[in-house]
Amino acid sequence: EKVRNYTLPILLFGIACYTTTGGIGLLHIASEKQLAYQNALNNFMTAPPGVMDQHTNTNTNDNDTINSVSSMAGDESSSSSSSYLTMFGAHKVPESLARLPRWLQEYIAWHAEQRKKPVSECKFLIIPCLYGNKCGGTSDRLRPLPYWLLLAKLTERVLIIKWDKPHDLHHFLIPPPGGLDWRSFPEIDQRVIRGRRYQRQNKFEFVHAGMACGDDVSLVDCTIDYVVPNIKNQTDPFVMVSMPGNQPHQTINDGNMFMQQFSYDDEMPEISQWGYAEMFSDIFRVMFEPVPALAQQINRTMASLGLREGEYTSTHVRARYPAANSPLDRKSRQKMDKDGGHFEFTGAMMKYAMRLSNNAIDCGYFLAPDDDLPVLFVSDSHHVANYWSSTGTKRVSKDVEVKVLAVSRTEEPLHIDRDDGWPGSKPIEFYSVFEDLLMMGGSKCVAHGIGSFGSFGAGLIGNKCRAIHRKHNGVAVKCPNDRSNRVMIPTDPMLMKLLMPEYVSQSGN
Repeated sequence: EKVRNYTLPILLFGIACYTTTGGIGLLHIASEKQLAYQNALNNFMTAPPGVMDQHTNTNTNDNDTINSVSSMAGDESSSSSSSYLTMFGAHKVPESLARLPRWLQEYIAWHAEQRKKPVSECKFLIIPCLYGNKCGGTSDRLRPLPYWLLLAKLTERVLIIKWDKPHDLHHFLIPPPGGLDWRSFPEIDQRVIRGRRYQRQNKFEFVHAGMACGDDVSLVDCTIDYVVPNIKNQTDPFVMVSMPGNQPHQTINDGNMFMQQFSYDDEMPEISQWGYAEMFSDIFRVMFEPVPALAQQINRTMASLGLREGEYTSTHVRARYPAANSPLDRKSRQKMDKDGGHFEFTGAMMKYAMRLSNNAIDCGYFLAPDDDLPVLFVSDSHHVANYWSSTGTKRVSKDVEVKVLAVSRTEEPLHIDRDDGWPGSKPIEFYSVFEDLLMMGGSKCVAHGIGSFGSFGAGLIGNKCRAIHRKHNGVAVKCPNDRSNRVMIPTDPMLMKLLMPEYVSQSGN
């Protein structure tokens, strides 16, 4: 397919398409002019008061225990206490930025300019997750980012992400130098009333697209006819917004595919179930890197497991997901998923978890069977992960035994969307969630099942090598299978002409 990817006047890069297991990726070669552009962007970045001082990633280039990055880090002495990661950070921003469509590159540059101005001179689009509201977990909150970026572009507002459930996002992730600074600041923070539903907070204008449009209006029509005009008509500099529609999974897919309409020529990848947009991997690297303490924890873990970026596959099992085929009754499995506990690694639950994890490891191995790579096993159940950590290997065929690695923990990873918002908790208690996620983002390939957390890991590598090992009802599916096959659907050129005519190519697309 031909991908809509333009060049800014100060950018020069080539485009090459390559096909890998499970999809097609985009590879662009950045020139020296791209680096010059990145340096200019760096000068635009302005951090909210006090935040950067607390969370700056020093990118100490002294870690060859994870990977040797001679072009970026040199070959200095190794240190597992370094906050430098090969997978994320300032060194990843130029290449990821170069792969994004022209309109998004220009929005990111404009966003940086706006953050340099006084708050009183800007207008902001706030994506909230506040106490008292159901936002979903980490993946549900961040998966719609392509749509939010499009909406911010169309409404000419500065995109801001504001959480207080359980903690603000900047306690886990921060923008890398040269990336898009999405962090909140005091003028917004002071308006947030903890414990009040955000549509009832009279200190914010709130565009509740879901309630306004309902399920009978398509996301595209709702965005064009209601959401964009409504936000543009707001005089308040601070506007919060919710997703159109009342079916979260499909609505997010529709929103991300709407964004793709402005990013591809002729055809674009279909997004289904809990899937991610292929360009999400680059969007993420332009917007996020782990805070130093989390990066150091990831470094220590990867060093202890002997993991190097691109030299392992990952497989994720959501053992606690409230699937219909779970041995637990419906009420128990719903409670167990978010609240934790209630999972005893015995009897029927142990058989269930082992059946899922055995199949998942097979799928992780068969994504790259000729490379002799270890499989990193990740799960929402520390019981299952600890089993594979202690076992260390699995026979995947008569003649092949694969090395299985897992993080051994004494407690299960916490689900960040518990209804009470985890009162009294500290950000470090949720580090394991982000550690698992970002380590999957360093894999060569990712196998995942139901729920969107494992799919997030595949999204972080651009979906270019992935497998799906469970059906939506929770039943395990053997690999290889066609569940992750890439499906292309036509774009609608009229949308570009209607909403971004300045980006229409001379050919009329």
